[in-house]
Amino acid sequence: MIIEDACEEFIGEIKSLNMVERGLYRKTDWFFASKPSDIWRYLINGSIYDPRGHKDLKKRFKCQQCALAWWSYFGFLYKETGKKLYDILQNVIAYSVFLDLSPKGEWGHGFWTDEIETHARFHLDGIHLLISQHEKTGESLWVEAAERGMSFVAEHLMEQLDDGSLWFLHDTNEHKDKHAHFHSVLFGKSPGNSLCINTHVQALTVLNRLIHVIPQKTLYSELSEKGLRALQRVLEHQPAEALYRIFIVMWMKSRKKPRSKVEVVAHAVKVRSIRKVFWALRQHYPRLVYPGGWIDRDLTISCFSEEYQITNLKDFLTLYQQMPLSWLVPYIKNNFNFLRKFLFQFGLTNALESSPYYIEFMDVLYMYDRYIEKIDHEEIERVKETIRRQTGGYSVDYYASDLVRGK
Repeated sequence: MIIEDACEEFIGEIKSLNMVERGLYRKTDWFFASKPSDIWRYLINGSIYDPRGHKDLKKRFKCQQCALAWWSYFGFLYKETGKKLYDILQNVIAYSVFLDLSPKGEWGHGFWTDEIETHARFHLDGIHLLISQHEKTGESLWVEAAERGMSFVAEHLMEQLDDGSLWFLHDTNEHKDKHAHFHSVLFGKSPGNSLCINTHVQALTVLNRLIHVIPQKTLYSELSEKGLRALQRVLEHQPAEALYRIFIVMWMKSRKKPRSKVEVVAHAVKVRSIRKVFWALRQHYPRLVYPGGWIDRDLTISCFSEEYQITNLKDFLTLYQQMPLSWLVPYIKNNFNFLRKFLFQFGLTNALESSPYYIEFMDVLYMYDRYIEKIDHEEIERVKETIRRQTGGYSVDYYASDLVRGK
């Protein structure tokens, strides 16, 4: 892409940055933008790469999730400043993602294994970006590429359950059943399908956007309807209520922060014991929604994934923003109230110290206040200030994402 700047307009634009342009915007531990030029830590040879590394792996992967964050960030800066350069950089990022998409609609990743597996979270964010670029420009090539990406999802990241409903997988490795703590064929799923909630819900949000931009194509409505049926079925499956109530109480008590070295050792043994018994309970009585409102990340890979409460809620709220389904509201309310109580007990500062996912609690508050029920304004401001003080920045999605803020 060639950018002509005969009058040095763009040079003038980047010489002087205002407070908005110099703020730190974050997304967990993989997106940091304290100034527009930070894009060059991600944009390498025309592709957007995830900045994270690993001491043993020494490799990085092309990341559509990072690309969507940068696309949203530059869109936000363009709206705030009117500087044309940011609009152009949005287009550069969109073309980068477009050109990285294979003819069969795949973005390969390959960071976690020696195989070039595809992770649905990144792939679906790539489709979100292509749809957003189509909405921005009206050009058909973007939605055509989005459809190609969704075709790959339907072929490689989706399976049918025993009632004919559809579940979207976390990644292509789930076909091989490598990482599960136990084997489960609940609802007729394959043993490798972990029933990861957030990627399934995210796939539904992509389908809803495709329905909106291509209303004449009934396939996406059919996939959405079957995916919603599967989601409702999984959420409603809640056996062994009394046993789970006991373990939730035990787990919450175990979250008290140890103060001495002796307490640290005792705490580690206690948590390990609780997890061991919990895995046995879940294998015999599988469920994802726990008493009190906790919704776990998945069924067979992780348990008590505290930070994924943020991801789950954010995805549920995004879906509800698109489709105000009455049956979804109790899960959102109960999960939100559980998270609120957990953060009150554990402390938001401790939570932020334990996981950068809690930066996006700001997004959850905004969406819950807007779409479910009002939250005290002082609480929202208090959370915003705590996050800023603890992390030095703000959630990029809170300011920049159309999926969070709506159109």
